[in-house]
Amino acid sequence: QVAAVPFLIAFRIMDGNRLRAKGAWSEFRFPVFWKLLLCLALGIAMAFLALSSFELIGFGDDGTQSIVFSAHPVISVLVIGIIGPATEELVFRVLLYSRLREWMAPVSAGLLSALVFALAHGNATQGVTAFFYGLALALVYERYKTFWAPFLLHAGINSTVVIVAVAGRSLMSSLSDPGLFFIVLLSAAIVVGLVVAAYRSAPAEKKMPPFP
Repeated sequence: QVAAVPFLIAFRIMDGNRLRAKGAWSEFRFPVFWKLLLCLALGIAMAFLALSSFELIGFGDDGTQSIVFSAHPVISVLVIGIIGPATEELVFRVLLYSRLREWMAPVSAGLLSALVFALAHGNATQGVTAFFYGLALALVYERYKTFWAPFLLHAGINSTVVIVAVAGRSLMSSLSDPGLFFIVLLSAAIVVGLVVAAYRSAPAEKKMPPFP
């Protein structure tokens, strides 16, 4: 994944130049700090919503757990929480979603890119959550037109999952059903509020920047 990043950035620059020449895709200035924090907070809230929901219904992902516990926690956070999201956002949002937006409306492009993102995860548990994550990632990318928005959202999701798996899984497993249900409702309310805030927050002034 690390080796792929420079090539993906190069593809992004070439594709961005082509799209701007066609007038098919305009970009915005780097979002203000609070908008990037909003994306990070949305990722954390979505992760807690998924984790608490799966814990409540007794539906887990042993494959992800085995990957997390097979390496040192710092390595897991670095690879799963930072490098993985960077690579995947370059592929699925910056390249795939941008290309789909040439041919279709934002909703259709968001749904199709989310479906491809879900299928790429290769299992039912991650596929279900990845689809909804993909919709949110497409939303913030469409809204802010910068790699950093979906990257921070994605990093918030993955890093939270790793940290909870390493440090807080036993605590979450020990919660009663009413406690888990409360976390589900609270997380869902926060997710809805942050999605609305991301949708309503005005993008910055348009410009034609280099990557990202």
